[in-house]
Amino acid sequence: MLRQHYGPDIAVVFIGPCGAKKNEGDRHPELLDAVITFTDLQAWCAEARIDPATLIAGAEDRFVPENAQEGALYPIEGGMIDTLRIQGGGERIHYSTVGGLRGIEHVLGGLQPENVTLPIFLELLACRGGCINGPCATPGQSGLKQWQEVISRADVPAEPVLRQPLSNIDENICDLPLPARTYGEQEIRQALRLVGKESRDDELNCGGCGYETCGDFATAILSGHAESSMCLSFLRVQAQKKANALLHCIPSAIVLADHSLKVLDCNRNFAKLLDPELLEAYDICQGLSGASLMRILPFTDLFKEVLSSDCSLHREALHVGERIFDLTIFPIEAGQVVGGVISDVTDSELPREMIAQRGQEVIRKNLKTVQEVACLLGENMAETEILLRSLVEGFAPANRVNPHSGPQ
Repeated sequence: MLRQHYGPDIAVVFIGPCGAKKNEGDRHPELLDAVITFTDLQAWCAEARIDPATLIAGAEDRFVPENAQEGALYPIEGGMIDTLRIQGGGERIHYSTVGGLRGIEHVLGGLQPENVTLPIFLELLACRGGCINGPCATPGQSGLKQWQEVISRADVPAEPVLRQPLSNIDENICDLPLPARTYGEQEIRQALRLVGKESRDDELNCGGCGYETCGDFATAILSGHAESSMCLSFLRVQAQKKANALLHCIPSAIVLADHSLKVLDCNRNFAKLLDPELLEAYDICQGLSGASLMRILPFTDLFKEVLSSDCSLHREALHVGERIFDLTIFPIEAGQVVGGVISDVTDSELPREMIAQRGQEVIRKNLKTVQEVACLLGENMAETEILLRSLVEGFAPANRVNPHSGPQ
C-alpha cells in the first residue's frame, strides 16, 4: 500500500514492539527494507537529540497517508477477534483468545486436528495482553490504560470492508523445538538454593525473572539460559543482607528515620552512644523500629532540615551539653527517608579546645605585657627628654648671641 501511494522506489521500515518482526523481515526482504523496535527508535532519537514530544504536529494529528482501519485493534488482546466480528466473520464461528506461551502450550498441547469438530478461530498471542505488552514496548504503563488508548484512537469502519490482499501472506511454520533436557527433583532443588529458595514456601512464582514458575527458572539455570541474578526477590534479600551487615558493623552510630522522624533502623552503637536505657530497649527490639527520634536525640531539627532541603549536612563539632559530636545527616529518599552518622568526639575535641583556650590566654597576657612595656617606654622617653633639655639649657653661655635672632 505504501509503494502504491508513494511509488516503488521508497524504503519501507517497520517499527514496533516485537523483536520477532525482525525475523519476519529477514524472511521477506521483498516486502520490507528494515525492521526496528520501539527501543531501537528511542535510542536512535536520543543519539540524534530528537525529542518527539517537542515536535509540532500537522494540521491533523493523523498518520500519513492515513490512519489504520481494520488493523487498528490488532495491538490489544482480543482486538483481532473484535475486528473479524465487525467485518462479518460469521455467526457459526467460535472465537477464543489465548495469551502467553504457557497458555498457548496448554491449549495446543497434544491436540489432534481430527478432534476439532467445531469451527474455531484462535487468537494466539505470545505476549499477554497483546502487542502493547511486547518486549520492546514502553514498560510501566497500566495495561488497562493502554487498552483504552488503543480503543479510543481506533478508526474501525462500522461496515465490513472488502479488500483484496496485495501480497501472499501464507506462511509455513515448521515445528523445530529446542532440544530440552529434563532434570530431577534434586537438581531442581539445588538450583533453587542458588537463589535462596530452600523450601516450597520460598517459591514466590512472581514471574519477575521472566519465567512462569520458580521451577521453570531453576530449569533455565541448569540449562544455561538464565542466571541467579535474574531473581528479583533474591537480589532484594542479598541487598538487604549487605546493608544490614554494613549498618551493624560500622563503629559509628547510625540511624535511619522516615519523614515523621520515626526510626526505621539503627545499629547497637547508636543506642549505646545515647542512653543505657535505650541500649536495653535495643537488646529487646533490634533496630528500635517505630521509636520517635525526637524523644531520643536533642538535635532532630537538623534531621528536619535535611528532609526539607534534600541536601546533606555536616557538623564537625556539635556541642550538646558536656559532649561534642561529629554529625553527618544525608537524604536517602527525597523528603521521605533520612540517615545520620554520629560519633562522640568529646575526648579528642576537648584537648584541642583546651589548647586553643590556653593559647588565647597566652596571647592576651603577651598583649597586655607589650602594652605595659610600651607605656613604660613612653614614660621613660618623656622623662629623659625633659632631663636632657634642662641640662642643655643649663650649660648654654649666658650672653651667647643666637645668630638666628636679633640683639638680646
